[in-house]
Amino acid sequence: MAEKVGQKIQKNRIIPSYPIFYEVVARENPDDPNSRLMGLGRFHAEIWVLSLVDLDFANFNKAQLNTVRFMFDALFPLIFLIIVSYFSRSVKKELLDYFYAKIHTPVQPTPEQDAALIQENAANMEKFESRKLFRRTQWEFHKPLKMDYIGFFGTWGLVGVVILVMWIFMNLGG
Repeated sequence: MAEKVGQKIQKNRIIPSYPIFYEVVARENPDDPNSRLMGLGRFHAEIWVLSLVDLDFANFNKAQLNTVRFMFDALFPLIFLIIVSYFSRSVKKELLDYFYAKIHTPVQPTPEQDAALIQENAANMEKFESRKLFRRTQWEFHKPLKMDYIGFFGTWGLVGVVILVMWIFMNLGG
């Protein structure tokens, strides 16, 4: 305890250990303190995979373990897909052109007009090159158009309206 107001004190806080590979660790026989420990709940496969490359998680707290799991879940699939794509066979250019032409072609009033415009765009994919974020690559990320911004912010505007309506209804009785 402090002897006077404003005096700095040191307080030791023990952070309890947290299971690494499971949600909970418990004794096989709860009445026997010498019985084997076993993991219960979800098995954290992300931590297990990272432990295979000699990462030591013994001194990690719960927040650090959850952060590592989140980062693994976010990055591993992307890295895995990129690596697999380098070793897999490419799809024929004609099929890719048709697929991306379909993606980049706005919907037309009739199915016939839609099919004709898709065929025209598939035959002339170079016209989309100027809209790419990364030109002269195979990455099909396009610069957003005005309609993209309208759709994005319009959707968030509708989300705001729904939340506002819910808030109004929640406060009617108060």
